[in-house]
Amino acid sequence: MEFKDFQDFAGKNYDEAVEIALKTLGKTKEEVNIEVLQESSGKAKFFGFSLKSFKIRVFYHQDKPEIKEDQKEETDDFQEVAYDNMSVIGKKSYDFLKMTLGYLFKDAEIEKVQESDEVIQFFLHSENPDMIIGKSGILLESLQVLTYLVGNKHEDKWKRILINIDDYREKRETDIHDFIRNIAGRVKKTRRPFLTRPYSPYERRIIHMIIQEIPGLESVSEGNGLYKKVWIKSR
Repeated sequence: MEFKDFQDFAGKNYDEAVEIALKTLGKTKEEVNIEVLQESSGKAKFFGFSLKSFKIRVFYHQDKPEIKEDQKEETDDFQEVAYDNMSVIGKKSYDFLKMTLGYLFKDAEIEKVQESDEVIQFFLHSENPDMIIGKSGILLESLQVLTYLVGNKHEDKWKRILINIDDYREKRETDIHDFIRNIAGRVKKTRRPFLTRPYSPYERRIIHMIIQEIPGLESVSEGNGLYKKVWIKSR
């Protein structure tokens, strides 16, 4: 089988990096090819959590559109939950997020938590939300990734983690939607492909969902690491 798609993953060691990759992709080890990019060095820690220094590239066959899973998550039946009623992953994620916020952003707090079978959403409140969001949402996205890794560590079934503050994700989604619709119209008219700037996984899901609804166009992520560019082009 020819493996046309690939993603990069990281862990403290080879086994952890592979475990993260297979669970994220929903694949077995027999369904992928693995290439080591960087072996572990050093024992740096962040809040007691080992930094990811073993990097791998996983080649796989995308046998179904990633967007289907994204759409499924968007329609999950969320319930607001108190701490005592959270799942194990929810409690671990909550504890880490609360500790990190207390260390970095003194006035920030977790306002409420919603949980479904596959996703946990944390809603934050702060007098200075821009400090937590960061430029283009980079700080918020990094905080979300760290919370995801800590919360799901050693668990068999992983849950997606979403962190929102000051309706940032809703506003960001509107901005991306308007921009991509404009670009899509230009691509359809000129039939010339367009390469976006790098976007986070969350933002790329939005782009793929938008393009999937436009006949004659397709979107393909390009690049390595967390942030990737997206090609928008004619089929």
